Amino acid sequence: MALPSAVWASENYPIHSRPTQDGGNTLTYGTEVTGEITTEAFEQLWTLEAPSADRIGVVVERTGGNLVPMVSILDASGTEVAYSYGPNDTQSGSQIDSFTLPTAGSYQVRVFRQYEDSGTTTGTYSLNVSLFATAEDFANNVTPVGEVTYDTPVQGNVTPNRWRNVYTLQAGGADVIGVRVERTSGTYVPYVEVLDANGGVLSGGYGYNNDAYDAAVIQETELPGPGQYSVVVSRNNGFDGLTVGGYSLTVTLLGSGEDNPILSGNTPGTITYNEPVSGELTNAIWYQDWVLTPASTDRVSITMTRTSGNLIPRFVILGGSGQELYTAYEDYSYAQATIENYAFDVAGTFTVRVFRADEKFGSTTGGYELAVTLQGAGEDSETMQGFTGAISKGTPVTGSVTNARWADAWTYEGLSGEVIDVTVERTSGTLIPLLEIRDANGQTITSAYVEDTGDRAAITRFTVPNNGQYRIVVVRNSEQSGYTTGEYSLTITDSVVQ
Repeated sequence: MALPSAVWASENYPIHSRPTQDGGNTLTYGTEVTGEITTEAFEQLWTLEAPSADRIGVVVERTGGNLVPMVSILDASGTEVAYSYGPNDTQSGSQIDSFTLPTAGSYQVRVFRQYEDSGTTTGTYSLNVSLFATAEDFANNVTPVGEVTYDTPVQGNVTPNRWRNVYTLQAGGADVIGVRVERTSGTYVPYVEVLDANGGVLSGGYGYNNDAYDAAVIQETELPGPGQYSVVVSRNNGFDGLTVGGYSLTVTLLGSGEDNPILSGNTPGTITYNEPVSGELTNAIWYQDWVLTPASTDRVSITMTRTSGNLIPRFVILGGSGQELYTAYEDYSYAQATIENYAFDVAGTFTVRVFRADEKFGSTTGGYELAVTLQGAGEDSETMQGFTGAISKGTPVTGSVTNARWADAWTYEGLSGEVIDVTVERTSGTLIPLLEIRDANGQTITSAYVEDTGDRAAITRFTVPNNGQYRIVVVRNSEQSGYTTGEYSLTITDSVVQ
């Protein structure tokens, strides 16, 4: 009957009375020793001090004579805990392939000949005890070897004595991270885990990302919050594994948590109309806040444009309490986001928060330019107040209509009963002019729409009702919501009777 060569934990194997060569021989993991079995001493005992409940292998091989060697492991009380169960097929060696010691402590490795005192073979031998793994709770495997910080690789080694390398990681918030362990030498097949403060596993990555089994990757995991975590670099099959070698560990910050201090107070500055600002979004700082303070119920357009990298831009307008008012998403080019014709309902302080697509879970980074363009000042704006000047009959005046002042008001001293023509004509730009005559209270008396040419409006044969001051208002088409601007000429003449 063929017996397996794997480890067997046996009952108390009967040790016969026999002469023994035991000169206090000691064993060290991985260090070969030699001995001899003679007619006078058919066994030898070797002392092994185990620092933990280690997993070991034992190999004994004949080096001289006709010795058919056997091997077993005895605990401190002399009880046999592992046995080789026969020599190999060549009768020249025997082994215990893999055995986990019950506890830390002192053991003896017993080398003897087949059939012991009734056997007849003798000869020299070599003995090697290999350490495959110290116990998982052994100090080497649980005590942190150092700290790992974001985006800074660290180097290490997985050995039988330390097959589990623990690194501390200090997180500032509910960060999104990626972890990668790459083999740099040896046969090492990596495995990596991220643990919480209680040792609970948050995420794990095996070394099966390719046929070479040379890297373990956690593509993305979100930490619950700020605090200390552990990143554990071990090997495939852990305590039961066999691979060893060097590695490189990198923990990458993919996106800072909203509660991470690196994002708090993240206000590069203020932004004003028609003066673009620039910034950069990274994995650590994936959004930035710009303060905008409209003095009235202005109408604006806001554009965020990528200037470098692969950034997919987005932004949101936040109200005074941080409430989201409007969000702009990337266009089909994935390089620009725009809000057109947005009107503030009140004057005050607002925030334009620029960010990348998918926020902290996003993967794009790069530079950007942000521009807030005034399209039309609110009617309550200072720029819209007051008179442009006075106009008299027969003396043309010139002015300009802009986004900041899209209506000009001219004063005219009218005489009761006079009949006048009022004409406005564009002289430059895109202005589509409209015309109104208002009384001293600012109420409209009459108006004229632009002519078919788009550059001229006229009020003809207007009879002034009373002596007093009137307002001649030049305003662009669609008023605050309009887009046209430019210069004009305004004329008041006596109406000619046809």
